[in-house]
Amino acid sequence: MSLLSFIAFHHNTERAWQWWSHRQSKHLFHEAERIRNGLLQDSCAIRRMLESLVINEGNISPELSQDYLGKIEKIYRSLEELSDRLAPMNSEYSLPLGIESLAALWCQKNPHLKISLEIPTDWRQESPELSLVILQIIDELLQINLLNELTKRDVSINLKLEKTIAQLTVCISYSDKATLNFYAKSSNLDYLSKTFKVLTSGKCYRRQKDLTEIWYFQWGESVKRGN
Repeated sequence: MSLLSFIAFHHNTERAWQWWSHRQSKHLFHEAERIRNGLLQDSCAIRRMLESLVINEGNISPELSQDYLGKIEKIYRSLEELSDRLAPMNSEYSLPLGIESLAALWCQKNPHLKISLEIPTDWRQESPELSLVILQIIDELLQINLLNELTKRDVSINLKLEKTIAQLTVCISYSDKATLNFYAKSSNLDYLSKTFKVLTSGKCYRRQKDLTEIWYFQWGESVKRGN
């Protein structure tokens, strides 16, 4: 029986890794497309403008000057958004600050979304790699549940420390029971749970209360020891 359990665990771990790799590759592909269709095209336009300045000995009209400034500002904003998507601001220094940045980015892009945070100002020192994994897990959870939703949605994120165990709680509301059940049965969420356990040696489980799905993520030395 122990051998069968080991084989099943190995199989589930392998499938979780494949799922995670596919999701991350998909995100990188979309980022590359944004760069090709946005930043690179704008950069080429500015290059042509600068070349025309050389030909015209630096003479430039006020209208063209404003056009240059607008394109440069657009590139700056695009680079800022790209860096925030790849790694939320200050995530390498503080997990709570990383969560704040991630929540702000989601609300900025989704006007129907409301995210309430209950996170400490002080937090223990986490490795940058672990903090990034936690943020990626939160982002994937929101991607799976909220990406195609246009109705008003509420999300709450709670982070706390109980002795040596860190616990992250994410509550996601749904408009009706049918929608909740539809998302709850998604195989992506099962893979997300398994991936978290593999990457952090932690625990993950979820509960339903009324029209809310509640996710619990735990990690730390006590969790690793099975306490």
